[in-house]
Amino acid sequence: MAITIKNEEQIEKMRRAGQMLARVHAELARELKEGMTTKDVDRLVEEMILSFGGQPNFKNYNGFPAAACVSLNDEVVHGIPSDKRFLRDGDIITIDTGVLLEGYHSDAARTHAIGNVTDEARRLIEVTEESFFEAIKRAKPGNHISDIGQVVQTIALRNGYSVVRNLTGHGIGTSLHEPPNIPNYKTLFKGARLRKGMTLAVEPMINLGNYSVKRLDDQWTFATEDGSLSAHYENTIAITDGACEILTMLPEEVEKRMGRTPGPEKDKKEEKKEEQIRIAEKGSKSEKKEKEEEKARIPEKESKSEKEEKKEEKGLTPEKESLTEKEEKKEEKVRTHEKESILEKEEKEKKEEKKIKEETVLQELALEPAMETKSSERRPKAPYQTLSDEEKRARRDQLFEDDSL
Repeated sequence: MAITIKNEEQIEKMRRAGQMLARVHAELARELKEGMTTKDVDRLVEEMILSFGGQPNFKNYNGFPAAACVSLNDEVVHGIPSDKRFLRDGDIITIDTGVLLEGYHSDAARTHAIGNVTDEARRLIEVTEESFFEAIKRAKPGNHISDIGQVVQTIALRNGYSVVRNLTGHGIGTSLHEPPNIPNYKTLFKGARLRKGMTLAVEPMINLGNYSVKRLDDQWTFATEDGSLSAHYENTIAITDGACEILTMLPEEVEKRMGRTPGPEKDKKEEKKEEQIRIAEKGSKSEKKEKEEEKARIPEKESKSEKEEKKEEKGLTPEKESLTEKEEKKEEKVRTHEKESILEKEEKEKKEEKKIKEETVLQELALEPAMETKSSERRPKAPYQTLSDEEKRARRDQLFEDDSL
């Protein structure tokens, strides 16, 4: 059998079946007390369903003998009600039942505390419920079946508990059990992709101890193998365009638990509130945006005005400003060129001056001895003439190296 996709008319019928079952669970929770038998609980369930106009779909399903599965303490699911089993102070009891209405099924389970239960037992019940509500946040079009179970397992393990592997959730519609199976743990394969119109029974079953379970002699009841406590929480949900709709919870229960009203029939006041919130958010966003844009514009304006003021002080228009810039560049080039030519001229003059001095010294060296031989008069020798040839050469070299000459 393939996964069935329901239209709005079919989901509306399932919604009515689900709301009937939600009423049964809500009233049953007020009736439970110490001293009742599990068969008493089953009778109450059947009477309520029939009085509301539905049919108890568990009764005679594959031969099951009662309208509800009633499981105590270490029993996980499918407990057969009995007149010999009494509810005692400190027990935890799981009631799993369903309604058939207009050809469509609903299925839901709750675990309740009887009297003064241990903190350990109460915490197990709370975590099991929490795992359901966190898991269905993933029940959206485009996600996969495995996304739901992965969340259940993560929350269970985080709290030191284990998730039952042998039993799973399931699809639901005109049959109580339809494809797909919905494990409460991460699987190797992603499973079917969720689509709008799918209706599913999501039901975490979490054990205080090991996840292993065993089937009892009645061939129906599953219990934990190690005798530890087990809790079970289930609802029928419908996949929508956005958040899934919980079909087996009363609107006030959903609002209290999740802060929203289930289904398309939202209260007009709630819709108005949502609309007002959206408008307020848009308004605040636009105001912020405008302020940010204004802040961005102010520095630009200021910088522009500062530049304009400076230009006005100089008496420059954009055209004049471009002309003056060109003229300044030309003048700069001229100045650079003039500086270069002056430096070159000075360097040239220095070189020429040095050359002249060198030539003068050489001439002096060459002429002085000749003048001495031609002269008939004996005159005192110049300081240079008293030097030896070696000292003269040294003197000459010194003169050539001296930049001051």
